[in-house]
Amino acid sequence: MTFPLSDQPLRRYAVACRYGWTEEAKAASSETLKLNVHAPEHRPLLEGLGTVALLDLFALHRERREVLRARLDEPPFIGAATVCVPCGWRLDYNTWRELKYKIILEMDVRPLGDTICKGLEEWWEAQACWNAKCPNMDCNRLLYDKQLTITAISKAIADLKTTT
Repeated sequence: MTFPLSDQPLRRYAVACRYGWTEEAKAASSETLKLNVHAPEHRPLLEGLGTVALLDLFALHRERREVLRARLDEPPFIGAATVCVPCGWRLDYNTWRELKYKIILEMDVRPLGDTICKGLEEWWEAQACWNAKCPNMDCNRLLYDKQLTITAISKAIADLKTTT
């Protein structure tokens, strides 16, 4: 026997909100993080939600993206130094900005964030980041430690709020 609507988190969220089932709504809101709630196929169901329930759901999805965006602008992702510590050469974080933008776009598509770590192995923006070096040819050190960065991104995603 399966739970009714177990494969339809938006519908479960709508029903739980309609009847004031707070805990069930929270659980369903967490499962909506697998969905792009802005996709056209979800519009008919979202139109039936009450204003507060809809705003709460949109806020959950947006807050996850925005908190992650802010976190990706902090150390260890972007250091306080704008120069290479060993050689003093001025650094440009353009590869990190491109990767961060890709991560944020992915959070819009799938706010759960579970596809990001896979993307960090495959996306060209990630590859550019992992290959970025100090522009001083005498130094030429890598700017990002791939494993430490992936671990830090995973932790930042895991720390995000998961329910309305």
